[in-house]
Amino acid sequence: MRKKKMATVTVVILVGLMAVMVVQKVKDRRLFNLVIKDKDRQILSLHLLLQKERQYAKENKRENQDLNAKLYSLVTQKIELDNKIMEMRSTIGSLRDEQRVLELEIDLKQNQIKQKETEIKDLNSSMQAQPNIWSVSSDDPSNQELNLTVKVLNPAQKPKNEQLAGLKDHKDDAKIEMNNTNVLITKRSKSEDQYEKSQVKANAYEIYQEGNTTRSVADRMDEDETEREADQDYKEETED
Repeated sequence: MRKKKMATVTVVILVGLMAVMVVQKVKDRRLFNLVIKDKDRQILSLHLLLQKERQYAKENKRENQDLNAKLYSLVTQKIELDNKIMEMRSTIGSLRDEQRVLELEIDLKQNQIKQKETEIKDLNSSMQAQPNIWSVSSDDPSNQELNLTVKVLNPAQKPKNEQLAGLKDHKDDAKIEMNNTNVLITKRSKSEDQYEKSQVKANAYEIYQEGNTTRSVADRMDEDETEREADQDYKEETED
């Protein structure tokens, strides 16, 4: 009997141990399942964060590409503007050189005109200084000496007259060239002075507006003073 009791006790103890082991394993499985669920949630959150970071990185790449394109366009615009500025400076320098050349040509033409005028004056004075022999008729056979002097003087006067005509023509041509050069210089100077005139007009308009504002303020002050004086006079009259 004792052996049976001992056997039953041992069986019960073993069954109890097995039950405890089973319960412990069930608890461990639950705990592991909970831990696995937490890890899965963490993994999902990490995946979401990775997706967000990837999208953010893509947006940053796009923005960087846009900025690079804008920078490239700005660099090209800057290069174009620098080239335009260099061209404008070169054109301004060439225009100044042309203006100097034209001024020198004008001075030369003026000197030539002065020389031609002096030559014309000298020729006129020489023509006036010659004796007036045209009063005696050239057909008179008695005046053979006078006829000879007239014949000698006529071919001498012809080249002088031709020289005078040539000098006058040259003078007229020089005056025309001077007028043309002056017109060109005035046009170029006008194109350069337009910008300065526009700035001067803008400054004058601003000064005019400031003057109007100061005048309006002064007029208001005068009106206030006149009203005060009228009020004082009225009070004095009422008191009297």
